[in-house]
Amino acid sequence: MCAEPAQMSRAQDYDDHWSKWHAQHPGCEWHLSYHGVCGILRPILNPLLSGGGRVVDLGCGTSNFSLELLDDFQEACVTLVDVSDSLIAQLEEQHARNPRVSCVRSDCRDAEGLAALSGAAVVVDKGTTDAVHDKAEKVQMLSAAVSLLQPSGVLVSISFAAASQVLLLQRLGQDLSLRLLLRVVQVGKEKRLVALLGRSLDSYSADTDELSRRELDRLLYRGPLRSELTVSFEHPSLESCITVEQEVANARSGEDSTGSVVWPSAYSMCAHLCAHPHLVRGKRVVELGAGTGLVGLVCAALGAEVVLTDLPQGLQLLQKNVDRNAAALRVPVKVAELRWGMEAARQVAPEGCDVVIGCEVIYQHDDETSAALVGAMRCLAGEEGVCLMAYEFRDGLVQDAVFFDCANEVFEVEGESLVCYGYGVSEEEDDRMLYTYKAKAVASAWYSHGARERDKARRETTIKLRYDELSKDRKVNALSFVSQSLHYPG
Repeated sequence: MCAEPAQMSRAQDYDDHWSKWHAQHPGCEWHLSYHGVCGILRPILNPLLSGGGRVVDLGCGTSNFSLELLDDFQEACVTLVDVSDSLIAQLEEQHARNPRVSCVRSDCRDAEGLAALSGAAVVVDKGTTDAVHDKAEKVQMLSAAVSLLQPSGVLVSISFAAASQVLLLQRLGQDLSLRLLLRVVQVGKEKRLVALLGRSLDSYSADTDELSRRELDRLLYRGPLRSELTVSFEHPSLESCITVEQEVANARSGEDSTGSVVWPSAYSMCAHLCAHPHLVRGKRVVELGAGTGLVGLVCAALGAEVVLTDLPQGLQLLQKNVDRNAAALRVPVKVAELRWGMEAARQVAPEGCDVVIGCEVIYQHDDETSAALVGAMRCLAGEEGVCLMAYEFRDGLVQDAVFFDCANEVFEVEGESLVCYGYGVSEEEDDRMLYTYKAKAVASAWYSHGARERDKARRETTIKLRYDELSKDRKVNALSFVSQSLHYPG
């Protein structure tokens, strides 16, 4: 592999830059060769190229990708396109006696300049969009590529395996009504994204291989999509897609944005609720620490009467997302301020509720905050309600044990894994859980702050030693383990 070319902006001199770059990297095969993906491409390209047909390779550079493709399809021809005058001159000299190869100098973002090449059976973008820094220019380049295709043609785009590229291709496919097939391939120690866009892809299986399924899942859902202004959730149980806005500016500026972006557990919890809509349908639901409001809005779309709660600074974003999804909601959704605690919870829902929702709200709280959260849960759920809390096991389990201690004093708890829904976790990891809390008939008094401090060292040591040894079955009931580990003598 050669060094990555500098990312370019429209203001820079493309021709001069790429002429120098190709001179410094002669024979560079950017990303991978055709032989590395021919098994994926042959079944799809065969009907397009076996009897002839033209391939347009945009930003071809010094790659032999399309030339290797011609070896597979003896009646096809290729047009090599690049922005560098010197490179095109070199390629013209190199292929002067090959009637199946032609060369064109053009800016690959210029749809008008490329118009003469329209009617292509296949357009190849191998690393070309990776060299463009601006997202709008990436869209411009890919749109120009699609405009060259014949009605049954296919765009083959090979790029770095990045969430931003997957999302960009998904959005482009939706906007242009094109089918998108995605594969992830291993290249040494790295991974590359192979995408195919076209209207004729409906006849091909959308089933993906295990590597692609797992890696795409990780790309999109292992961490929050901080670079995306909006995030959407779709499910067959929902009549419409739920789309929420994130506080992207806060995330980029380095401010604490953990509560204003969508985390992977939210997708898993939404999927679980859609798979079991009876949990919330027709019920009064209060979401604690709602953040973007995605989970609560899905509850509302399933037919729940929902109140989204958060701290004052989060209310504007919540209201904005409620307004954005008004047409998809079966009943109006309320937004309310709630600082955790029993008294504050009574003011938000004086009559309590049937279901309390919390997604990723348990994270390294001190004793006071944990007690306030449990107090709000207990007050809102009352004697008959339930609390559904999504939790992902991380390095902070010792700190989170303070919450588990409080909750297990006043609630009965059942745990189930959310890994079956994917979204970045595999069955081997099993670190994403949903816990259902129901009030105990007689709740014990919570331990004092002093009691917790006295036993803190023993608690941390016990958890650290035993948590790593948990089997999958034990982890499903991990809160029972934590409760036992933290059990203090009266």
